[in-house]
Formats: sequence, C-alpha cells, structure tokens
Amino acid sequence: MYDALDDLIHLADPPGTSGHVVALLVLQRPDPGSGFLDCEFVVSTETVTGNFRVGISAFDLAMWEEALDSLAGNRFVSWLNSGRTVQLKIKPLSPSRQD
Repeated sequence: MYDALDDLIHLADPPGTSGHVVALLVLQRPDPGSGFLDCEFVVSTETVTGNFRVGISAFDLAMWEEALDSLAGNRFVSWLNSGRTVQLKIKPLSPSRQD
C-alpha cells in the first residue's frame, strides 16, 4: 500500500464489532491541469485487505456530495456509476437498528 495524504472517505464498523473498514485514500496531490485525483480504495476485514486504485474527478466529488445527502436521509446510495471504475454502494441500517 502507498503512503496516503489523507482519507477522502473512511467507513468503519463500530468499535467492538467485526472491524470492517472501507476507505478512499488520496495518494498524491493532483498535477496542475489534471482532471483526476489519484486515489485508492482499501477494504479491510479481520482476515484480508484489498486495494484498488482509482482516479476521482470533480464530477465524482459532486456526486459524492449528493450521495452523502441521500445517506443523511437514510437512503441507499451508489457512487461512481460511470463504468470506468469500481462502484461504491452503501445501504444504511434501518432506523430500528441504528444506535
């Protein structure tokens, strides 16, 4: 894995549970005029860790903002649906299961 500048996204199970983590790490600052932010998805469980490099555009970031609004409304979201990279899907817990 590369040394990351920061987490753009960090989703983790609550402490004391399974310990699964999904993170989107920023790997390097974009070059001037570049249309993409060099990032890497990292998925970790108790037994395995996987990673996948992606380029994130300004449009992708705007769609992430919309996805966060949907999550705040307790709605399912799917992000990075362009077909050029992996897709991130998040299904919130039902209101009866939230702490």
